[in-house]
Amino acid sequence: MAPLGMKGTKLLSDIITEAKIPNGQRKNQLVVKDANTIHWCVGLKIGRLSLANQNTKRILKITLIRI
Repeated sequence: MAPLGMKGTKLLSDIITEAKIPNGQRKNQLVVKDANTIHWCVGLKIGRLSLANQNTKRILKITLIRI
């Protein structure tokens, strides 16, 4: 993943470990991705490749509701 505000990439496992998510909860971590890119590790990091810019034509809005 290429986190916003950071040069280069970081492994998703490292992001989750640094957030101190317990081992039992790691498998439940939500991730938004397409075929090639992780765009969002929900609640932890946003991918910089996911940001809108002057060339953006469409935006996907995702709303999470805890039930």
